[in-house]
Amino acid sequence: FVLCGLCFEVSFPAKVFSIRYSSRSILASTSSGSPGFAESTLKAQLYNDMKTAMINKEKSRLAAIRAIQSAIKQKEVDDRVAITDDNIIAIMSKLVKQRKESIQSFLSGGRIDLADAEREECDHILSYLPQQLSQDEIHKIVSDTIVKVGAVSIKDTGKVIAILRPALQGKVSDFSEVSEIIKSKLCKQ
Repeated sequence: FVLCGLCFEVSFPAKVFSIRYSSRSILASTSSGSPGFAESTLKAQLYNDMKTAMINKEKSRLAAIRAIQSAIKQKEVDDRVAITDDNIIAIMSKLVKQRKESIQSFLSGGRIDLADAEREECDHILSYLPQQLSQDEIHKIVSDTIVKVGAVSIKDTGKVIAILRPALQGKVSDFSEVSEIIKSKLCKQ
């Protein structure tokens, strides 16, 4: 045990396991030095990328990663659950949507410097999301789902959205665009 600095080390036969205590959380780490994130590989990747960004002094990338980690921590505290990769993808999609709205606000206010900073941060967040679908791919998926559900009028929008939302989570940055495509296709029928 090392009581000074609130670091406790316990030696097990296989490896050294240490626990660092802070006022907010307890992080378990193995002798390799990275926290144990058994429930999420994406969370571990963010942690390692944050260390790399700190070492390389990449300020915008570091700010984006810290924003993601902050949103993850907020979700964990609010819901009192362990976060999975699917939850992290949903959180990052929400962050991308927020950044895009901020970019539009900054551009309309004539603050191009702030819009560029938000755009750069948005690009860093997008790098952790699965490959985004193109407009053509979204149109095809929406058309196939409308046929599959048998939607014929605008009243069936909810049925189509209920099927598409989980299928497209993380693959589209703003689901409102998908919703507009659904409505336009159902209005034509």
